[in-house]
Amino acid sequence: MKRTIFFVALICSYLIAVFLNFIPSIKDSTINIVNLLVSVLFMIIFLVSIKTGLSNNKTEKKLKVFLLLGSVTGLFVYFIAILENAFMENIIYDIISGVSFPFYILFITPFFGFNYLFNWSYEIFSLLISLVYVLSFILIVTFKRSKK
Repeated sequence: MKRTIFFVALICSYLIAVFLNFIPSIKDSTINIVNLLVSVLFMIIFLVSIKTGLSNNKTEKKLKVFLLLGSVTGLFVYFIAILENAFMENIIYDIISGVSFPFYILFITPFFGFNYLFNWSYEIFSLLISLVYVLSFILIVTFKRSKK
């Protein structure tokens, strides 16, 4: 029952965070304190859900895949943005860039309210969020080892 409540809270906070952070994350729009608060709420529920989700091996494996995919997405968005000037008119770059956009929305946008504190470009912020996903993955491994 407790895991179900955290799962519902995680999904709801994720949807709210994506909804409120969507426009500021895709264009130069102002980020305000509401975006920050929603991202903080999502981060807290996200970390608590990681802790509660470790009681089931099946959930743990899915969570690890999600975190690894999130960290790779952050790095991917960063490197695509770095290569943007060099390959601006290249069709292959356009395709790869188009593929990275949905992953950016799924994995980076919920945390974009934190950019209220940093005011970084989206590629640098994606790199920071990639680090958050890696640290969360390390937390899972640490919790798993402490249980044994």
